[in-house]
Amino acid sequence: MIQIKDINHRQAVDFRGLTTVKLDKPEPHLVKADNVLFLSRGYRMSGMVIPDLQRNVVVSSYFPMLRPLRKRVKFVPEYLAGP
Repeated sequence: MIQIKDINHRQAVDFRGLTTVKLDKPEPHLVKADNVLFLSRGYRMSGMVIPDLQRNVVVSSYFPMLRPLRKRVKFVPEYLAGP
């Protein structure tokens, strides 16, 4: 699970120390490549683009997540993430 503590000084997720959780139905909450996460607390106002993941990862409620539908819209996730 991605938590606030997993965000490094470059505004990127450090996947090395993620907390492991078990969910009955994780599918709706899984983070996928090119999703954009935003912190809903604190002073950091930019988003983070999720890279291609090799495992199932979910995100805590502190992170609103954008998951644009690639079939409908062409987009650049870094643009959505902001500065």
